[in-house]
Amino acid sequence: HARLTGKEPVNTWLLGRRISIWTDDEAKVAIQGIWGGWDAAELWGAFFVQLKLFRRLSRGVSAALQCDYPADTFRDIEAYIGRLWREDRLNSPKD
Repeated sequence: HARLTGKEPVNTWLLGRRISIWTDDEAKVAIQGIWGGWDAAELWGAFFVQLKLFRRLSRGVSAALQCDYPADTFRDIEAYIGRLWREDRLNSPKD
């Protein structure tokens, strides 16, 4: 995404070590939220941040490459994940 949509060429091969230099501000904020704690609610929250970030970045990549974005497929995946999340919440032990 950074290489396709950035205003200047960037080198992204360093295993993310300099990601704060070449990623956009919105992605920087999202990346900070993709690691949750160890409880289910935090893990689900981090997962949803990742899903939202992936959606935005994949749309940008599709647009930059002039490819069709599989919106229906992504919507189906999000719906499936939503069902898993609701099922997990129903079956989680209550404190």
